[in-house]
Amino acid sequence: MSIRPLTERETSLIDFYGYCQLAMTPQQFDSKWQVNYEDIAFICDRSTSTVRRWFAVRKLPICATWR
Repeated sequence: MSIRPLTERETSLIDFYGYCQLAMTPQQFDSKWQVNYEDIAFICDRSTSTVRRWFAVRKLPICATWR
């Protein structure tokens, strides 16, 4: 696999989403998408135990690393 430069569209998407702030409670997130803790952990590149802590305090992080 060779490395290729980013396209203009990819660069625009990074610029657009790179500084997003998530402001959802776990309940809001859960009501919008039917996912479990393992799914969220995968999406955010975090452990399941970290996701459990987020839900325990009823707040998702301000900015998570989304794949």
